[in-house]
Amino acid sequence: MRLPVAPAADGAVALSWQHGSVEDLAQTLDLHPKVIRKGIRLAFLAPTITTDILLGRQKHGLMLGDLDESVALSWQVQDSPVSYG
Repeated sequence: MRLPVAPAADGAVALSWQHGSVEDLAQTLDLHPKVIRKGIRLAFLAPTITTDILLGRQKHGLMLGDLDESVALSWQVQDSPVSYG
């Protein structure tokens, strides 16, 4: 299934999210499915973690790679000191 893609004025790409799977979306965007899954996981970070990162209050040395597959889906678990720091 091909996806209509429309470039926005700022160069971003607006997409219509009508896909049957992550694999379909990845194929449309010419990306590996793992890249799509990682982006989805990061989109669902606990609000407290997102706020800390945006305000520069994240734990010292925190890198994007630290927030990939090891991040739990539950916001309660993400917010625990052991999980995030």
